[in-house]
Amino acid sequence: MSAVVAAPSSSVCVACPVGSWSSGNSSACNICGACPYWSYPRTVFFYVLDLFHIISDPASISMRFAVYNGQTIMSQFKTLSYINPVTGATLGVITTQIPGVGGVYSSLAPSTRGNFLYAVQGLYVYRIDMDMGAWDTVYPSSLATCVVEDGNVIWIAQSDGVRALDSVSTAVSKNFAITGSNYVCLHDAHPNDLFVTGTYGLMRVNKQTGASSILDISNGPYTGCRFTPDGNFIILSQTTAKQAWSYSVFDGRLVKILNNAIVTDVLTYNSTITFAVQAVGVSSVVYDFKDSASCSPGKFSAYSGLQLESQCDVCPAGSLCPGGRNITQCAPGTYSLVTGNREQAQCQTCPPGYYCVGGNGFTTCPLGTYSPNPAVSSIADCPSCAAGYFCPNTTTQVVCPPNTNSIAGASDLGECVCSAGYKCVVVKVVHAEIVLPIAASAFDDAMRAQYIQALALAAGVSVNDVHIVSVQQVSLSGGRRLLEFGADAIEIHTSIYKAQREDIADLNAHLMSHGLPAHRGIKVTIHSEIVNTIRV
Repeated sequence: MSAVVAAPSSSVCVACPVGSWSSGNSSACNICGACPYWSYPRTVFFYVLDLFHIISDPASISMRFAVYNGQTIMSQFKTLSYINPVTGATLGVITTQIPGVGGVYSSLAPSTRGNFLYAVQGLYVYRIDMDMGAWDTVYPSSLATCVVEDGNVIWIAQSDGVRALDSVSTAVSKNFAITGSNYVCLHDAHPNDLFVTGTYGLMRVNKQTGASSILDISNGPYTGCRFTPDGNFIILSQTTAKQAWSYSVFDGRLVKILNNAIVTDVLTYNSTITFAVQAVGVSSVVYDFKDSASCSPGKFSAYSGLQLESQCDVCPAGSLCPGGRNITQCAPGTYSLVTGNREQAQCQTCPPGYYCVGGNGFTTCPLGTYSPNPAVSSIADCPSCAAGYFCPNTTTQVVCPPNTNSIAGASDLGECVCSAGYKCVVVKVVHAEIVLPIAASAFDDAMRAQYIQALALAAGVSVNDVHIVSVQQVSLSGGRRLLEFGADAIEIHTSIYKAQREDIADLNAHLMSHGLPAHRGIKVTIHSEIVNTIRV
């Protein structure tokens, strides 16, 4: 028999600036690159590999377990014994007997505050000093069904609710009226909550406020419960239905472990669950958590029943896959052109002159608009070029020459016209938009001078006739070099005066001879430009 269940994460990246992470053990944040991201909840196969009897006791009607000082204690009727939970061998009888009101033990629990063992016998709650062989009454109730210690608090379940007692004075400090309660489970992995079984099924209860929520009623009522050592699963038993189940705290999934057995108590180990079964004895189930894990960070799958990591899909460009089936997109104002991303810090900020709605795309602001700011997420953040200006690219707004003007949305110097009372002197200008595969920060004054010399030679003009209008950072997209896709580049808008040709012959040869890389794209246009105005 097998089924798929899930276990929650053991560690997460804590809040640090974007692009960094912390293990949570210190205040230091580390730059991502070696970032482990987070461990997404594992998905594991829960195999019941074997079921075998270790104590045959057909006459037994109630057996209970507790682990005390590394040893397993089991009750049979009014007798407490140390046993080997693997073989079932009795290792010694505990001679302390509680006279009380008699009856079988219905709950056993160790103390973390001393050599004590708590017990419910005859519906009273007792505390046994294992060294002294003495005992005292903790809670003289005729309704108690379960006791468990939680630091300075003793929790007791009974049919009319759950009570908290001070472990020293044994005074009642809290009373949660949860009718039908039967058993309480605790684990350090869930420090704020109790898990309580009863006629209502399985309930989660806040220790401080008593606020509660039903976790499962599909197979209730449940009687006993025990956490697995990792705190990921609760083993639930049903006396009336004669079944035992594994409940995943992470996703609420149930897996049936035992059928046709009246389970009176459960003992859990890393790979073994030991059941006390009425009229049968003690049985063990071996289970395995090792067979499968969820898709690793950077991958995802929308399908269940996967058997191999290779069946997971690589996270597509623009998406984020923390693991498992989860998949989201880069946030608005950011983008990514690479696959296998795991977290938002791996997305790139939308460059100036573009807007990024999120995901894998960045769109150039429309002609006649500009946006000098990064991380723009909407076309509404690309305002029109103001009247009296022109925008040669989407990051720059340039004022028209003196005594000229333009209407809003102008994108070229040729759209600046003479003001009334002036005559414009116009010349033909070659305008080149050239993309170089370098970062904007590397295009310093020395490199600018080399670029102007290379362009002047290619166009056959003087260096005084070559003017850089603007430099815009862009990302490479497509072309001959696929490995450069998405890499940083600059687009240089250049005006060339007195050029006798429009093709800028042998440009790459001149660029490389001046220590510059070959261009990754060029666009050449001819337009008229006002070089002077004369008053008329």
